[in-house]
Amino acid sequence: MTVELVEGPWKVAGIEALHFRVARDGVHFLCRITDLALFDDYREPYEGNTMETLFEKHLEDILRRIAVLLPQDPIAEEGEPVVTVRSGMAMP
Repeated sequence: MTVELVEGPWKVAGIEALHFRVARDGVHFLCRITDLALFDDYREPYEGNTMETLFEKHLEDILRRIAVLLPQDPIAEEGEPVVTVRSGMAMP
């Protein structure tokens, strides 16, 4: 089962996470990766990357993490299943 990015990333005011949408087997999932997950799990010391550049740079690994976290039988929240990646979740 492959997971592919279909939209994003984008920021939502007041929420400290990047939002994006992925698809697995035709089912779309709204996903979020928290600021801390991006900075704690991916940023090298003294690196000046933004959330968006870290997301792009590590997209393949982020999608791998999302694939591990996606529910097998998704339950919709507000019409669409939602998955949030927090710091350290689904890391190798």
